[in-house]
Amino acid sequence: MRLGVRELLWQPSRFGVLVGLAALLSSFGPALIPRGWLVQAVVGGVTGSLGYAIGAVLARFVPWLLGRLGVRVVVAPTTAVWARRIVVLGAIVAVPVAWWVTLRWHRWTAEMVGMPPNTAREHAKSMALAVVLAVLFVLAGRGLVALVVLLGRWLDRVLPRVVAYVLAFVLVVGLLVWGTNSVLWRGTLEAFARSGAALNDTTPEGLVAPTSPFRSGSPTATQSWDQLGHFGRQFVSRGPSAADITAATGVPAVDPVRVYAGLDDTDGLDDALDIVATEMERTGALDRDVVVLITTTGNGWIDEYNVAAIEYLTGGDSATIGCSTPTCPAPWPSWPTGTPRSASVVNC
Repeated sequence: MRLGVRELLWQPSRFGVLVGLAALLSSFGPALIPRGWLVQAVVGGVTGSLGYAIGAVLARFVPWLLGRLGVRVVVAPTTAVWARRIVVLGAIVAVPVAWWVTLRWHRWTAEMVGMPPNTAREHAKSMALAVVLAVLFVLAGRGLVALVVLLGRWLDRVLPRVVAYVLAFVLVVGLLVWGTNSVLWRGTLEAFARSGAALNDTTPEGLVAPTSPFRSGSPTATQSWDQLGHFGRQFVSRGPSAADITAATGVPAVDPVRVYAGLDDTDGLDDALDIVATEMERTGALDRDVVVLITTTGNGWIDEYNVAAIEYLTGGDSATIGCSTPTCPAPWPSWPTGTPRSASVVNC
């Protein structure tokens, strides 16, 4: 099972390609929330490359294991040729069929959740880009394995073989992690931060500042409407009033409380807590029957349906509290860089 560097780089595993294609196509199956075509392409590329890796490993491990067990499998040449033809034909047919079936699934899911569906052209672009990304990911992975092999063979001259290859693996992985975190990851986060900051300065179309004293951003609130950020303004300006709830339930209701702390890059967790505490006292949030502390995404988005459902079910006798910052569009990507902002968002 000795691997040559040329084989690693230029000779793909046929079984790996088959498993990778199956994994890629399966990733286009329905999800709880429909994915945009670009996000779906990335998901498909990652899934396809992982499928290839699993198939390539199995293609080498199973024959090795059978050999160790003394089992020999012999396939007639004619049978092998026909089997390959059937597999290739099946793959050719599977791609357009999967495109059509998954497109219908995506449209059905989008309709169920009230989101715009991907067009047929976008779905085709997504699948094509997923194949390209999968190939690039596989080539990158095979290149890293080849680098480990080359470095291990060089270290094998001065160190025991096991130690040489383990050390080569550790060095390559360490270099990869350092490079990814220092260059690619930080650059991506900075781009996310710039995008989030630009979005935070805009106001959702058709929304105006609330007048209810039970909403942050109202004339009597601690922060002005402009200080709440894009999704903070969206959160406090939407949602049912007491009249809306009564019209839906037929039961007298009260105006729900919505508290929101908008942060900028100079604010910290203590600032957010002070704003939230002041707003909760001002609006009488703790006097409500139900108090919800809701976690936002990194850019401050809150799922309106979740909050509105509670407000309707409680007859408006609820208070929902959230806070966020425009630093990063999602809380999860910033932890490897040591940025504490995402922790502030969650803990707030």
